[in-house]
Amino acid sequence: MTITLCGFSMSNYYNKVKLALLEKGIDFQESIIASGRSDDEVLSASPLAKVPFITTAHGPLCESQAIVEYLEAAYPDTPPLLPQDPWQAAKVRELCTYVDLHLELVARELYPQAFFGGSVSESAQARVRRLLTKHIAGFKRLAKFD
Repeated sequence: MTITLCGFSMSNYYNKVKLALLEKGIDFQESIIASGRSDDEVLSASPLAKVPFITTAHGPLCESQAIVEYLEAAYPDTPPLLPQDPWQAAKVRELCTYVDLHLELVARELYPQAFFGGSVSESAQARVRRLLTKHIAGFKRLAKFD
């Protein structure tokens, strides 16, 4: 069964899925697809035309966390992404959710200016800076690198 990962490498969520595929040693192909396309091919795989999504022998699947959970369940003989211990596995999920909601979504507000030639108001930049300062401090309390 060949998996095709659709999206683009500037997407943190695309990279989340790509890292899971690489960590598990699953063969896959990549198809560069921009967010927001309105053609039927993309909309049938991702109803809001968001990336990433994957195509599988069973059909398409979107939303990075659902994809990662599918990979973990569908490929049990590859290296696991989660520890066996329920508490430790929950702590991994907690950290992933924290990064998605409190770091990535906040920083994303700066993307227009950082990556696409747009601009972000000074007040929005100040708000993001304030939130990221607080949220990074929280991440440091939550994450354990040992």
